[in-house]
Amino acid sequence: MADRQRRTNWQVHESTARALCRGAFVGLGLLPLALCLLWSAQVFLPTYQRQQASRWEQLLSAQIGVPLKIAAVESLAPQRFALHEIRLLHPETNVEIGRARRADVERTGGKWVVSLSEPELEGAELATSWKAFHDWFLCRPRHAAHAAWVGISELTIHEATGPRTLSDLSLDLLPGLDATLMSIQFHHGMDQSQSPKSDNAPPPKLSQLIIKRHHRHEGLKTEMQLRTGASELACSLLAPLSPLVSRLGKEATFSGTIDFDRSGDEWRMRMTNGRLSHIELSRLTADSEAAISGQGDVLFQKLVVAQSGIEAVRGSGEILSGKMTQGFFHACGEHLKVALRETNQVSSYGFDRCEFAIDLHEPSLHFVCAMSDALGLLAERGAERWEEPLPLVNIIAALQSSAPSSGSPSGLPATWLAKQALLWLPLGDEQSRAAQAHLRLSSNQTREP
Repeated sequence: MADRQRRTNWQVHESTARALCRGAFVGLGLLPLALCLLWSAQVFLPTYQRQQASRWEQLLSAQIGVPLKIAAVESLAPQRFALHEIRLLHPETNVEIGRARRADVERTGGKWVVSLSEPELEGAELATSWKAFHDWFLCRPRHAAHAAWVGISELTIHEATGPRTLSDLSLDLLPGLDATLMSIQFHHGMDQSQSPKSDNAPPPKLSQLIIKRHHRHEGLKTEMQLRTGASELACSLLAPLSPLVSRLGKEATFSGTIDFDRSGDEWRMRMTNGRLSHIELSRLTADSEAAISGQGDVLFQKLVVAQSGIEAVRGSGEILSGKMTQGFFHACGEHLKVALRETNQVSSYGFDRCEFAIDLHEPSLHFVCAMSDALGLLAERGAERWEEPLPLVNIIAALQSSAPSSGSPSGLPATWLAKQALLWLPLGDEQSRAAQAHLRLSSNQTREP
């Protein structure tokens, strides 16, 4: 009897029950559904898209050190995103230095995995890209959680001579509080001629660039090593290391190994078994009266260059189908002890082939050479004279006296090549070092890499 009375007391009117059911349906069903639909709809609104893109722009700009613009951001999953129409801008001029059609970003395996589609760089801004990348990105200690891998099927670099491509490019970033390590592997566009002809042939060996930035206060420095393998790398891609590289010519290439160290303003570069090919000597000597033209190849067994100048050079090479001014031709005989066999009295000497070998170190030069045309030898310093060293100052004298007027009010060389020789050669004596210091202060040329 008591149970029936309690059940009767808890009963509500039928209209009230219907109202409660309607309220529950609206509050627990329709309202959450409306909120979800509203949230989903706003994702497609331009305002929301711009907010998301702005957040990514600020995040990535702070990380890589250059401003960038993103057209749209697409969230594919909680840890997967797609960024569309990315543009990298110069930090001061806002000139576009690079772009990519799409970037797929995913957090997996404890690191960020990024795949770029159709990335492009402006060759004229490579030096800017490298400086921002080094000074802002590499020189900042990062936690290991920022480790990343970037994959690019093909990177296009637009240069004045036309586009160049790096294919199968992968970048591994391993940051740490003491040092940041980065490894970049790629195929250069020039590797295509070396691609395997059959399925059984091994693929071309990847070129590799390894960069390590040390963050400790007592040892701040950057170490780099470039290994091209069997391929040839366009020298224009190395232009950020030194403005002198651009003087080698449009078609100049490099193969071999380069080790580069930089600490503050001091730097040192070592080349081992390196080969420079297709050098345009007319461009290299364009600012000097000691003009020589032709296409040259040089094989360096060893080359060591530092902020203070050349430390050692050992190698050999050849120049094909060239010309040499009469002044430089006679200066080689006078100052470099080359035996001359004159065949004409015109202003320039054409030759078919010029071979040479050098061993240069402070304060002397060992070298042999042979220059010939269709009629035979034009000039020669034979192998029997290899052991006879020449003072390095003789090189400056030869480059300087090749000009019609070699006088200089300051007592310094007047020709461009002679100035470069004075700046870079390890002359050793105090007077030469003082002249080098004076020339560095008076020159507007930028020698930093």
